[in-house]
Amino acid sequence: MKIFSRKALRISLLVLLVPVLIIGAWVVSVYLGIEKASDPVVRKADSATLRQLTRGAATGFSTPNGNHLWLGIPFAQSVSGEQRWTMPRAHIGWSGNREFISDPVPCFQFGQPFDKLPPEGHIGVEDCLSLDVIAPAMDAATAGTKKLPVMFWIHGGGNTIGAPRDLTKNKLVPGENVILVTTRYRLGPFGWFSHPALRDAGIPGSNFGTEDLITALQWVQDNISTFGGDPNNVTIFGQSAGGVNTFSLMLSPRAKGLFHRAILQSGGVLSVTQQQAENSVTQAVPGNDNNSEDIVAKLLVQQGKASDEAGAHEIARAMPPSEILAFLRSVPPLTLLKMYQRHEKDKMFSFPNVIQDDYTIPKAQPRDLVFDPERFNAVPTIFGANRDELKLLLLFDKNVTQRNFIGIPTVDDVYQFQRISSYLANAWQYAGVESPASWMRDAGYQDVFVYRFDWDEAPSYLGFDLGVLVGASHNMEIPFVMGQFDNREIPRFMLTKKNSDGRYTLSSTMREYWAEFANNGNPGRGTSNRQALWAPWSTDNDDANTMIFDTPADGGARMLRSTLSKTSINAAVANDASLNDDQKCGIYKAFLLMKAWNQEDLARLNDGKCVD
Repeated sequence: MKIFSRKALRISLLVLLVPVLIIGAWVVSVYLGIEKASDPVVRKADSATLRQLTRGAATGFSTPNGNHLWLGIPFAQSVSGEQRWTMPRAHIGWSGNREFISDPVPCFQFGQPFDKLPPEGHIGVEDCLSLDVIAPAMDAATAGTKKLPVMFWIHGGGNTIGAPRDLTKNKLVPGENVILVTTRYRLGPFGWFSHPALRDAGIPGSNFGTEDLITALQWVQDNISTFGGDPNNVTIFGQSAGGVNTFSLMLSPRAKGLFHRAILQSGGVLSVTQQQAENSVTQAVPGNDNNSEDIVAKLLVQQGKASDEAGAHEIARAMPPSEILAFLRSVPPLTLLKMYQRHEKDKMFSFPNVIQDDYTIPKAQPRDLVFDPERFNAVPTIFGANRDELKLLLLFDKNVTQRNFIGIPTVDDVYQFQRISSYLANAWQYAGVESPASWMRDAGYQDVFVYRFDWDEAPSYLGFDLGVLVGASHNMEIPFVMGQFDNREIPRFMLTKKNSDGRYTLSSTMREYWAEFANNGNPGRGTSNRQALWAPWSTDNDDANTMIFDTPADGGARMLRSTLSKTSINAAVANDASLNDDQKCGIYKAFLLMKAWNQEDLARLNDGKCVD
């Protein structure tokens, strides 16, 4: 006879285990000296922040470290309902004084596990186009005749998720005397969608999220001087998809003159053709996954207008363009979003974005545009990536790691794990950093700089060495650049008193370089003029060409030489005797995500064994 059901037994064990885990976590936190979160910022409207904008008066609040902050200033009109997939129009403004002290609503997206989610599993709204301004205290920012450099931050998230995160305690603004602007832009299919029905309705482009960024930059031109900022000295910078979007602004004729420097943190130089964005995967010239033709067919089936996707394609071909557009705009936003395949872990999904629509983005490959001075918005540029970009994702890949009895990833062969991680990171560094930097130098642009971020001083927990298994992963450099570790991308259990001195020193160093670049278009020796000289990127000689960012204990900020190539990266994988064919093919297929590799490359690698 069963005394306990399996479910009851699991619950009983959990009840016993929870106090043990809580006590254990407390003991570990005391032993390691995990940093405590600082007190939350009290938001109270401060009359000293009152500013008259072109569309109305705005009041923000003061932060403990001397910043003035305005959250969620609208810069564009409605983009929902009948206005879905229209170009953003400048906000009409408001009468009187408005307070901007509350957290803005993010753009519509699948929620993350740590979000407070409704049952439907999404957050945000379509009407989300707002921005934040963080400035030194107004009396300091507006004193004197010299305006402050403006740094325009573009958040990442695969262009499907994300928002500007908390920056109430950042040290970049007060420490380096810059003005920081962060913005929300339409995500997923709301931000990038190409379909003949839109063109038939006179909608000129497909890159609505990119146009949102352009409109926000125009707002900066019109308003930033009242905050003490210089509209003639704007640095755009972003991480991951934010870096991709930063480069897309360099490719866009509509963004010309709106910015003057650019920084790509773990970004890339990606774009897709109209055919890739629109054609069904069944066409002779197939489109990418989640193309608009297949999405329309899925919606027709979901809405009961067709019994299957094959029939839905026939129905769609017979529908007038105006009817298709009306149908698409009538679909609730969550219904539309659910048509897109997504990764269950992080709610991101692959879909066509940065589309060569010949309006926002020219019909040409990014490399070709770089060599076209009439169309490329050439400005001083920094490209960089993290030494272990994909290590955190690799850690949760069941093909590479295992799980212990409570589900924590474990690694049997640490050395092989490190090698696989380095192959993937080198591919990212080559495709997203060194290649575009070389294009720009070959095209005659001298002010091009490259970095690699190496911080890996996270602690060990019961033999689980986070410094090795997580390392300098994707996103990790952001808190260092912003000078804020509270409520940022690095989990608090990785921030200890032991690694605090090195973290804060490295953060100060990086902020100096970023601010000096924003001031003068050259990071030089940082704003203090005491850092190591950051030399421009070059492949012409044997000189060091890449700045390494690390703590003093691991060598500090210093220059070294990097000469990555597809040939050397491919050969390193091919010659690794510890990898079997399946593992090599898995690595080569991961290279396809970098876009510098293609199916033809895959067919040539590993004796053609990876094609299937």
